[in-house]
Amino acid sequence: MAFVKKAPPASLAPDQEPLALPELIRNLGAENAGLRQQAAHDLAAHPETAYALADRLPQEDSIAVRTAILTSLIRINTSEAAESLLPLLSIGNASLRNDAISALQQMQAVSLPHVKTLLNDENPDIRIYGIYILAAIQHACVCTSLLRIIETETHINVWGAALDALAECGTPDVIPVIESSLQRFDNEYGQFAVKFAIQRISG
Repeated sequence: MAFVKKAPPASLAPDQEPLALPELIRNLGAENAGLRQQAAHDLAAHPETAYALADRLPQEDSIAVRTAILTSLIRINTSEAAESLLPLLSIGNASLRNDAISALQQMQAVSLPHVKTLLNDENPDIRIYGIYILAAIQHACVCTSLLRIIETETHINVWGAALDALAECGTPDVIPVIESSLQRFDNEYGQFAVKFAIQRISG
């Protein structure tokens, strides 16, 4: 799922002036991939361009440029940068979708306020992506949020994803809630998932 970060393009020569923001934005759509990559790298210094960077991703065919864009969004690390990646979770390009998930996971606390939106989405796949992001965030509220999902979720795949994530951070006191949730999914998969999660939590 994670994308590989590559070294940024070489810095400008000492006698070269940094490009103005409008030119960097233009270069982000240039025909030359090297120009696009350099622009994507340089735009990390301009947090206000987060949406412009993310908007480029669906049409970008260069892996190096895509990596530079995602790396810059991670470096910008603002709420807007995280929000700009959310639409990518609904696209058909699995590789780009996974890259967006990985970037949101790396943004940590900046992504957290947006996870609630994902977890409330009517599409169960989006809710699962929200769980993937939530589980990677190092915050005290993560286990509580996962437990709430297990208590209320009606889609078995989303419930299973939350159960799997909770098994990584849960303590034995959550086991009764896990066992109770089996009433909604009392089938072969549900029984296996609950048994496996309890075993992992119990050590």
